[in-house]
Amino acid sequence: MPNPQPGTLVGAYRVDASIGSGSMGEVFRGIDTGLNRRVAIKILSEKHRDSPELRARFVREGRAVAAIQHPNVVQVFTTGTFDERPFIAMELLEGESLRELLEREGPLSLPRTAAIVVQVARGLTVAHAAGIVHRDLKPSNLFLARTGDEEVVKILDFGIAKASAEAGGDALGAGPNLGGDATRAGAIVGSPAYMSPEQARGEVVDPRSDLWSLAVVTYR
Repeated sequence: MPNPQPGTLVGAYRVDASIGSGSMGEVFRGIDTGLNRRVAIKILSEKHRDSPELRARFVREGRAVAAIQHPNVVQVFTTGTFDERPFIAMELLEGESLRELLEREGPLSLPRTAAIVVQVARGLTVAHAAGIVHRDLKPSNLFLARTGDEEVVKILDFGIAKASAEAGGDALGAGPNLGGDATRAGAIVGSPAYMSPEQARGEVVDPRSDLWSLAVVTYR
């Protein structure tokens, strides 16, 4: 089945339009037909339909974000299945990514940089407390959402997030229900320019790896 067209129901959500795509999924703007609120609907790409690893990674993203309740982490409303592909319904954000901002404006002022980094650090603090390591922190995964005159930084894309060793894997439901970690031992995942040395070596990561990535984002 092709991707949903305007008017198609994906679970309890009516699709309005396509708003983008990434390496893992297609993103659509929609309406919650029960609560009448705008949402973003992310559906696993058709090309990944038959990949157990990517399906498990996509499901883990929904579980990871749903386990975190914080203003600086994108909010997930629900997960489900459309056309035998998993989907995630989350808050619809208005604004731009940090990558887009940097490409347009270049280096930011120290106060602007500090304001952004502090918000990211707050979101990471809550994620780490929940036993979740993001593993792919970079400007394109940090969204500057605008609500009136206020700018709120949202951490996006927990697609390769992993339960930290301290959490024993429970935070993301690692085990039979998820199909394990969905990444092989020693596998290297993430964005090379922003990953920590231990992550680049395919070693075990913990919250310190995210802090390394945040430091690289700050330098950028």
